[in-house]
Amino acid sequence: MSKIDMNQGAWLKIQESDLWGSVEGVLKLSFDHLSSPSLKKCFAYCAMFPEDFCFEKEQLIELWIAEGFIEAPDGSSMTMMEIGNKYFNELFPNSLFLDVEKNTCGNVLTCNMHDMVHDLAVSVSKVETLIFKANSTSTTDGISHTRHLAVSHHGESIPRLVKAVAPKLHSLFSKIDVFEKMSMTFKSLRVLKFFGAGCTNLKLPAAMGELKHLGYLDVSETSIRTLPRSITRLYNLQTLRFIDCWELTLPDGLRNLISLRHIHFDLAILQPVDLQHLTSLQTLPMFAVGAVERRHRNDELKCLNQLVGELRICQLEHVKDKDEARGARLCNKPYLGKLIFEWSTMRGGYGNLEEVLENLQPHPNLLSLIIRNYAGQKFPSWMLRPDNGLFLLDNLMELELIECINCKSLPP
Repeated sequence: MSKIDMNQGAWLKIQESDLWGSVEGVLKLSFDHLSSPSLKKCFAYCAMFPEDFCFEKEQLIELWIAEGFIEAPDGSSMTMMEIGNKYFNELFPNSLFLDVEKNTCGNVLTCNMHDMVHDLAVSVSKVETLIFKANSTSTTDGISHTRHLAVSHHGESIPRLVKAVAPKLHSLFSKIDVFEKMSMTFKSLRVLKFFGAGCTNLKLPAAMGELKHLGYLDVSETSIRTLPRSITRLYNLQTLRFIDCWELTLPDGLRNLISLRHIHFDLAILQPVDLQHLTSLQTLPMFAVGAVERRHRNDELKCLNQLVGELRICQLEHVKDKDEARGARLCNKPYLGKLIFEWSTMRGGYGNLEEVLENLQPHPNLLSLIIRNYAGQKFPSWMLRPDNGLFLLDNLMELELIECINCKSLPP
């Protein structure tokens, strides 16, 4: 695809000029010249999201993986997320994504898509993708090839429409609960995503465990109260998201999800138990050390050596001693780019705080480190050289020390 270097202002000028029609043609030509059919599918899948949607790059790649769009070259040692990032980076320089937000290490976090580009995604995906909005027609004609369905509006025809496409459907995005009574008809479903205020009484049926192909489940920002125990039989599930689900109770047995790679949550009370068994896990946003004996111990992280990106370890006041701290084996996690060590208060905890932090030594690949509410009087040796230079953290690009008020001196 030839590079089209345009920002948001450039798009607006074109939209207001006589070049609008020709630009549509250029965009279509550029799409036609994408390097692979898989990359074209990844771009077209963006039509499932509404205009002006703020894409999370990580979420988008996880969806591409669940759909089977990401293909690993023969003999490649790259993970599917790494390959997905490569796909994204091939789309990104062509102004297909705008308003990019990056972290301090330069990695893209979020972005959006100009209306013109979104219209192109809708156009090239219209055979396999059906978007049901407030003004959508209710006919079921011509939908036999529909593989991706997004429902954002209530309507009398919705049950009939969903039933017609369910057997061959791969993705279902919905702002309303259209799933519970027809779950057994979604035999081919790979992606199930609920969101929005319309899912106020969302309930997933016990038959969820029969969706053998499901690789992605997202119930974020809904008022769902429980996940059925049967989801622990979803052995192909790779991504589970339950962000901002204040009333949710998780079932026991999530340790059985042997394919789980990415788990997303934002509340300590929703942290799954027995995380140490999910040895393929790559995404774990936070780990809250538990106050209850043998529950959420820091050494549950010991075998999670595939973790990538950011990990926040909070409630460190509950770490009993240096052995439990060392048990996390953070030094064996080379793919973590950012670590956040956080005590809930500055009053300390059970063990010697300085010994605890000393034994949370990260891998030298670490790029970003944040330490919050540490009440010790000195920083660990792994932050210092004998000559007061940086030691193991030579790759560090960001260091934040927040409310570490008892420390006598700062690391260089």
